[in-house]
Amino acid sequence: MLAFFKSAFKTAEENNLALYAGSWSFFFILSAVPLVLLLIMACDALGVNVTFLLEDMPRELSDGLKLIFSVAEEASKGATFILVLTSLYSSTRLFSYMLKDGEMIYGLRRKNGIFRKIVGFMLLFLVFLMFLAAATVLLLGKKISAAIFSGKWGTIAGKLVLNLLVISAVYLIIVTVNLFLCPRRNKAGAVMLGSLLSLAVTVLGSIGFATYLHFFASYTDLYGNLAAIVVLMLWVYITMLGMVSGNALIKILIEKQTVRNTAKECRLPEKSEEGFR
Repeated sequence: MLAFFKSAFKTAEENNLALYAGSWSFFFILSAVPLVLLLIMACDALGVNVTFLLEDMPRELSDGLKLIFSVAEEASKGATFILVLTSLYSSTRLFSYMLKDGEMIYGLRRKNGIFRKIVGFMLLFLVFLMFLAAATVLLLGKKISAAIFSGKWGTIAGKLVLNLLVISAVYLIIVTVNLFLCPRRNKAGAVMLGSLLSLAVTVLGSIGFATYLHFFASYTDLYGNLAAIVVLMLWVYITMLGMVSGNALIKILIEKQTVRNTAKECRLPEKSEEGFR
């Protein structure tokens, strides 16, 4: 176990994973408003309101997202075809840069930049559909739990079910992103385990960060009106640290599996030769 953690820290240091997390956070902030704009327009067309997702979030973390939602809602009122196209381009850039950094992490390059942008658009489309599906399921689950559960313990049980649904949806989205980020073959098992680490770091990091802000930090006194944006950027960075940590684990697991497969292939001829003798 100690050797595994040493290998993980060595991988993180050699690949500058903290730098990748910062880069992804930067492009996420740039893509946040276009992403939410597209999300609001799609939800309006489907008749789904996703703002309820912000209700159960800690206030310290939801303020920045509410600000982004309000800006995107204002932009969606006068949305034009050109605005939609530029929003698609800005949103795709996040995944294009994640794919590019994924090539650096795993040491395996894809064909070219155009191919990467096409794959980035496919990933955006898939994540977008998964988020809409998850929002619809959560909205239905919220209505069903409100109808089934009642009283104090019923409310707790309903919130527990909804939280489990949220965690499951986030995990599926993380798995999808990591499957695209990793260009190696035979990666499904490693991606599932690495995505669990990404989910754990994201959830635990978010809970710890929200607790710190609630009880210890006087960030509003320091940053004033900018506090919501600063907190959002720090929270996004924690989330991206979870993503790169998961990819570091995926790389380690794939390399270990490759070493084991190579060792088996080297032993097979010896066994065959002994059997012949």
